[in-house]
Amino acid sequence: MLAVGRHSVEEALRGDLEVEKILVAKNTHLPRRLAELIEEKGVKVQVVPRAKLDALSGGLHHQGIIAVIPEVPLVSAESIVERALRERGLVLVLDGIQDPQNAGNIIRTAEAFGVTGIIMSKSRSVPLSEAVVRASAGAAFHIPIARRDGLASFLLKYREKGLWIAALETGGDDIESVDVAFPLALIAGSEGSGVRKSLLKIADFVLTIPMYGKVSSLNVSSSTAIALYVLGKKGGINRPE
Repeated sequence: MLAVGRHSVEEALRGDLEVEKILVAKNTHLPRRLAELIEEKGVKVQVVPRAKLDALSGGLHHQGIIAVIPEVPLVSAESIVERALRERGLVLVLDGIQDPQNAGNIIRTAEAFGVTGIIMSKSRSVPLSEAVVRASAGAAFHIPIARRDGLASFLLKYREKGLWIAALETGGDDIESVDVAFPLALIAGSEGSGVRKSLLKIADFVLTIPMYGKVSSLNVSSSTAIALYVLGKKGGINRPE
């Protein structure tokens, strides 16, 4: 797997990944902070023609640097939910997110807001590709991520242990006025069809962001960011002591 661009490479290094090597285009001047971090980590650097990075990056803006890294490390969905139960935290469930930019933006927001972890549907969501990692600005290396199917039965099992379930969808209750409970699993659905009926059916809360303009809906990454911000004010977000 590749981390493409300066920010993604820096976050990969800070995430304590076993970076195999770093490819730098000829005549590229790296920021001092990044150069010092590469030296500190002792990673092998190979200077190559810029055309090689152009070919490897798949059209992504590489800024003259690419790191060869392992796949984004995945954890079990069980470990994420069990931690949320202990800490009265918030689990973000992504069901059917297909666009790499949306997935990366959501991961970045979730990590920034202190979400306990992310569970992505295994067969219906975008793979954790270089494009997703790049869009996450490296946040994919800093937040626990799991992939699994059978989300409805999985969440129901943990509801019996105290997990509350919310779906982010139109036609529900105003997210600012609902008295939600924690620990909480927040489900965000696909870009086109939203949250599946099988998951809506098991939700304790259906949360809706009120709209006052002529636009009737938001991009899933934007709506998820707003929802996490509002829920963070209600509790459930892991903040440093």
